[in-house]
Amino acid sequence: DHTNEREIRDLIETIFRQRWTFILHPAYGTPVGVEAWLERGQRLKGVTLAPKLLWLPLHEKSMTVKPKQQTESDFAGVDLLDVQRILQMGRVDRSKYALAKPRRTFMVKTIGGDYCLECR
Repeated sequence: DHTNEREIRDLIETIFRQRWTFILHPAYGTPVGVEAWLERGQRLKGVTLAPKLLWLPLHEKSMTVKPKQQTESDFAGVDLLDVQRILQMGRVDRSKYALAKPRRTFMVKTIGGDYCLECR
C-alpha cells in the first residue's frame, strides 16, 4: 500500500531530522551533557558507511553545542549495526553510574562497549 510506504518514509525522515539531549554516564566517570542525532548511512566509491548514532558534548553553561568549528575527533557515537540491545535501566549500579536516574536512563549495548544515557 502506497499510503503506508509514504507514512513510513515520512516517519523515518522526521526521526533523522531530530536531535536529542542526553546525559552520557561513562562507567566510573563524570557525566556529560550531549546532543545526539542519527546520521544516515551512505555509499561512497563502493564503500558502505553504516548509519550512526552520533553525539557532541554540550557547553556546560548554556547546554548548547560549542560554537566552534567541529572536527571529526569531537564526535562520538556508535554504528547502528553494532547495537546489540537497548535496555531500560531498572536498577543502576551506583558503583559505576553514581549519578544516573534509573527512571530516565537506558543502556545501549554494542559490540564495542556499553553506553549509559539519561534522557533530559
